[in-house]
Amino acid sequence: MAETLKADTAKIVVVGDFNPAIFQPEWFRRHSLLRDAEVAAATESDDLILSRRLVNFETDWLEFQVTPQRLFAKATRPSHFRPLRDLVAGILQVANDTPVVFMGLVRILIRGLDSREEWHRIEDTLVPKEMWADSLEDPGMLSLEIAGVPPSERATREVVKLTPFGDDEDVGLSFEVRVEYLAEELKQAIETGETAAGLFSKIITDDWSEVSSHADSLVADILDKIPGDEP
Repeated sequence: MAETLKADTAKIVVVGDFNPAIFQPEWFRRHSLLRDAEVAAATESDDLILSRRLVNFETDWLEFQVTPQRLFAKATRPSHFRPLRDLVAGILQVANDTPVVFMGLVRILIRGLDSREEWHRIEDTLVPKEMWADSLEDPGMLSLEIAGVPPSERATREVVKLTPFGDDEDVGLSFEVRVEYLAEELKQAIETGETAAGLFSKIITDDWSEVSSHADSLVADILDKIPGDEP
């Protein structure tokens, strides 16, 4: 099966009780979390929003947003995945008194396909149409989510979401691989005097490489199992 990597994105999402107002670009400079050029780019970003309930900015490699309930950071090139890891780990270490309850480490790999026929072979393998044929006319898969045991012992679960995209000219498949952590289930791992945010910071540093490599292997394994052209 012919397929090419069209996009490769990493995201880290943390859910908790945040004070967006503190996350000004200058705060990142003060704590040596972003370089001067990156702070300048964030300050000059067309997407810059600074308010009590929302901070949003972009640099040449980073998309960052924080609301009272959620912190989100995204890098769109593999060369910036490690800086993304270090940035969010650093944020949680500096703001380690912030109450947090959930963290997701995410890779999104978008694979382009040569034809709609290739996509239909994938679709028919993942979600056979036969069981739907009597109930729906021309059934087709919009998305598929599968949960399983995560690669990290400290994680709660892994979720893989597959979503097709495209038209007659451009066909592909998006794989979102998300490894989830719950602070509630890590209570025994939190040492005396350590906070959940501090533990999440360590987990990002310790687990990111394993989670990222696992996502690559998982996507390759799924694609290898898809039947090829009929002889």
